[in-house]
Amino acid sequence: MPLRLTEKSRAKTAMGLARADNLLNDIVIGMIEELSEMVQDECFREFEKRERTDFITSYDQYPSDPVPQFLKVKAWPIDPDAALTVTYSPNDDHDNAAYTLVLNTDYSVDYDSGTIIIKASPQLGFRTLPQLAGLAYAYAPRGFKVTYTGGYAVNDTVSSPPDPLDDDGMIMVPLGLRSFIASKIGADYIAKKQIQQFKPEEIQALYPYRR
Repeated sequence: MPLRLTEKSRAKTAMGLARADNLLNDIVIGMIEELSEMVQDECFREFEKRERTDFITSYDQYPSDPVPQFLKVKAWPIDPDAALTVTYSPNDDHDNAAYTLVLNTDYSVDYDSGTIIIKASPQLGFRTLPQLAGLAYAYAPRGFKVTYTGGYAVNDTVSSPPDPLDDDGMIMVPLGLRSFIASKIGADYIAKKQIQQFKPEEIQALYPYRR
């Protein structure tokens, strides 16, 4: 399903349109989907909640005195009630796990920010690397594989018969982000109207956010 990060009704309000006006529904949805994809790309994250597997390469800078490593998953918040598995290999071969990490022993989790803190544990087999250019440390790549459920839930409530104001399929991101996207759509729409007057049925041909 295409990505939608705000409500049709919220976008219509920002555009100065009647919430119950069905004439522009398809156009408004197209605008929401296009801008939602742009926002997700700019944020370097994913918003839809689902089970995921992320492959993350991290590095030990000081094998003789390892420090905690911070792994950032692609979608957050992480669901604390869903299964979470973290494995690692002593190189960047993510699939050939040398060790399955133990929660609260080898790592801890900040569920809200989607950050996994890998503790400095001798059980992870920190390597002693050859000295490079007289230095007592070197970068040691490690491949982490994280299986988890992360992101924001999708609104799947649909009335029967369907109501034009239903927002089924919209991802329930925080209110601030939903309001920002709606405001951007409204501002673009109003700016376009100021450049050229047109009838509502002509929007699909004139507006850049056409489907």
